Amino acid sequence: MLSMSGSLKKRIDNTTAGGEVFKYPEYLTTSTDQQSIYVSDRETGMITRLDNRLQILQTFTHHLLRLPSGITAMSDDEILVADWCWCSKAIVSLQPSTGTCEKLLGKEDGIETPLPIAYSPTQKTLYVASLFGQCVQVFKHE
Repeated sequence: MLSMSGSLKKRIDNTTAGGEVFKYPEYLTTSTDQQSIYVSDRETGMITRLDNRLQILQTFTHHLLRLPSGITAMSDDEILVADWCWCSKAIVSLQPSTGTCEKLLGKEDGIETPLPIAYSPTQKTLYVASLFGQCVQVFKHE
């Protein structure tokens, strides 16, 4: 956490958390209400939810999250995660309140090695960038 002038206010890492928290934190996003920060860790296959003071609130693991990378908030209780594992290549919906995951999009939808993703609530559109497909795909949410 940095101040607007760039000075370090607070930091969370394996030393400050008192144990191993992150191995390969790759992407992060905030919840739509700006009360939570979600971090994807592709080495552990885990999503970590932090509060605005960088305190760990929850961690999530699921068999659909093998190599989680890109992450974006669709609503306060729906986080989308790009899983770029060769066997899944999927966009997964995570509901933090229940810890449940569901595959939304996959190889059959043209998803290929998804990395960064972004959701626009005003456009109801999901943007997925593909590493090996060298493209950006656009999906409208009905």
